[in-house]
Amino acid sequence: IGKSFREITELLNRYRNHENPAILIGIKRDQRVILNPREDEFDQLWQDDLLILIAFDIPDLKNLGGES
Repeated sequence: IGKSFREITELLNRYRNHENPAILIGIKRDQRVILNPREDEFDQLWQDDLLILIAFDIPDLKNLGGES
């Protein structure tokens, strides 16, 4: 929460699970889906936002280096 799209992407890459790599492609906020957002379209992750990822299986994001 509070991180930009770029910061979230960097966290996913830094703590990448090589058996189930996840690629962030967008955010769902309320009923709006924002794919590959520009910085003026998406400032930071809110509590109720959902991440849109490509992955083999649903990734466990709780262990992203102890960061939220």
